[in-house]
Amino acid sequence: EKDLVEYRIPAPEFSMIASIRPDGVYLQSEGAANGPEDKEKWTDLSKNISSEGTLIAAEIDLNGIKNLMAGKSANVQHGVCFSNLRMLSAALEMHAMDKEMALETLDQKQLKAERYLADELVCPNEGKYSLNKEGEVVCSTHGTIKNPVKIESVISKANIPEQYRPFETLRLKVSMSQAEAALKLNDKNLVEQWVAIGKQQLLAIRNMAQNQMGQLPEAERQKGLKMLDAVKINQEDLWLKVTVEGLDEKTILSGITGFAGAVSAIALPNFQHARAQARARACQANRRVLSAATEMYEMDTGKTCSKLEIETLVAGKYLKTAPECPDGGTYSLVREDNGFKIECSHHKQN
Repeated sequence: EKDLVEYRIPAPEFSMIASIRPDGVYLQSEGAANGPEDKEKWTDLSKNISSEGTLIAAEIDLNGIKNLMAGKSANVQHGVCFSNLRMLSAALEMHAMDKEMALETLDQKQLKAERYLADELVCPNEGKYSLNKEGEVVCSTHGTIKNPVKIESVISKANIPEQYRPFETLRLKVSMSQAEAALKLNDKNLVEQWVAIGKQQLLAIRNMAQNQMGQLPEAERQKGLKMLDAVKINQEDLWLKVTVEGLDEKTILSGITGFAGAVSAIALPNFQHARAQARARACQANRRVLSAATEMYEMDTGKTCSKLEIETLVAGKYLKTAPECPDGGTYSLVREDNGFKIECSHHKQN
């Protein structure tokens, strides 16, 4: 169409539409409507792009990334709660068969004391378990087995990994005379702390470099010091800004390359650690689901499992799908004196 170019990008479960328009470039899921805030959100970036001196201008809305993480976390927690609902329902059914009388209220302490439950069950989203008028076990957060609450409605900030919560927006602007990387946080105190730490690090680097460059010719030494002095760290309200200024275009671009390498060297290990922690938590959630499903299977069948039978649990609808360790570990069942535990070959028990 006139003034519009669109590209359809296939993905495993949906398609993305990349559209190029006079007012900007957009990437969104197919069929999604543009929110009224789109143009306002990118106003500052558009001004930067319209400047003749701008070489590079980019902005990333980190809230979108945080929401994706929250959705994955909420989905795992929903699965854990769903298993809890199944276990509680099975415990109530067995209690009613043995006592020939159904409980009018859900009393987990009583069910545990009478050995219908190994432990009291807790919703990972702090929902409360109770019985509705139809005698179904209901979670105040996730609903019932027959009528579960949609995942989207239970996503909250609590589902976002703690280390990512402060981040809001990342901007990069490179002009003919200046390069600036700006990170917006939602905690002003944190911005102040990071700026103070950054300035201390810059001073330490300058002193170290000055000593190392002592043997260089004076012209080269001054050039190196000028490069170091060109790097500034400052705060503007909720923005933490790192700028390289007062240099020519060629030096700016080469400085960005070095800056990007330094940032990667610092940030990559932290992201890798955070990623490893997220995978370990996902594996731990899988083990909880497997433990709950196995316990319910044993209660229903009266059998004592000597090994983990995931295919049997899926076939019996104790599991929706077979959980997989995100790091490729294999799950196994280990019997103990007071029950059993589920272990992962990669993450072990914890």
